[in-house]
Amino acid sequence: MRSARPPGGGGTAVERAAQSVLSSFSSSTVLKAREVASLWAGYGTITEVRTDDKQQPALIIKHVAPPPGSGVSHQRKLQSYIIEAAFYQRVVPHLPRTGSPCCHVPECVGVHSSLDAAADQEAGEVHLVMGDLRSRFPSQCSGLDEQQAKAALLWLAAFHAACWGADAQGLGLWRDGCYWHLETRLEELEDIGHDWRQLKAAAHEVDRRLRDTPFRTLTHGDFKTANLLFGSGGGSNGGLECAAYDFQYVGGGTGLKDVVYLFVSGLSGRVLQQQEEALLRFYHTQLLEGLRATALSGDSGSGTSIADPTAVAAAIEQYTFEAMMGDYKLALVDYVRFMAGWGFWGQSKWAATKARQFMIELGLDT
Repeated sequence: MRSARPPGGGGTAVERAAQSVLSSFSSSTVLKAREVASLWAGYGTITEVRTDDKQQPALIIKHVAPPPGSGVSHQRKLQSYIIEAAFYQRVVPHLPRTGSPCCHVPECVGVHSSLDAAADQEAGEVHLVMGDLRSRFPSQCSGLDEQQAKAALLWLAAFHAACWGADAQGLGLWRDGCYWHLETRLEELEDIGHDWRQLKAAAHEVDRRLRDTPFRTLTHGDFKTANLLFGSGGGSNGGLECAAYDFQYVGGGTGLKDVVYLFVSGLSGRVLQQQEEALLRFYHTQLLEGLRATALSGDSGSGTSIADPTAVAAAIEQYTFEAMMGDYKLALVDYVRFMAGWGFWGQSKWAATKARQFMIELGLDT
């Protein structure tokens, strides 16, 4: 991080702090800045910034400044912010953000990280400066209807295809993505009650099968509606497009983990009951289309892809809808495992019913 130029004497404390951070990455001047949110458990702030840069006048500064702490939960949070910084530095430049398929994410203006996940007291901090997506994607929705669900699935399909077979650990990401991954949620596993004793007993087997799938990609890891924005654009799906942010739990795994989490946390009950299979088939079709585009990009010799060309070619030939459904069933059972220990929410009744059905089909009900 190069030395920041001294901020001007005027403005609010928030504006002066924003100028100090921005000066490390840009010659722009902060015109206005205000804190708009706090990070989970008081680990930092989100600041909205307006600058004099006509090319990029609207920015977001995510400042991670963890309180002193210890324990599994604290370490997981620290590691998640280190991983998000790595994602913006090492993955975002390789994502398709124009044309079709594409996955819209914030442009990374600059990252500074001195965070140490092993520290109990002074853990350091992260400054992540990003473009503000809200001018192009002004809407945030919950209880997604069919068109909104398809926009979200289009984003997932493009992201998963672009990252197919990527080396998560080599990129500095979680080996196994998603915030509910079993290895990081053993306390919740112990809290599972008698009603879900068979699921508790099967948890490690479900995790093993998920890790052993040959069809791995990068998962967003927290693909809920609070992390999605919607806006009108071109192309398919009636012109509705989706953008995503918050990449603290991005890592390796089956992309169906993201699909399951979207279904449970973001879709309306009516859409789930009536459109589950149709939406899964839509995602599968778009995923294969994205994989073909990824293969063509690799064939062009552009050198910009992080996908594994061998894994991409195998998926195009072998990742049938039936094969994908096997991953879907395991991913849904796995997420219900987390909810059974942490607390049920979202479309929990639908998810619980499906989990019991899938456990029988997968031979996990003994």
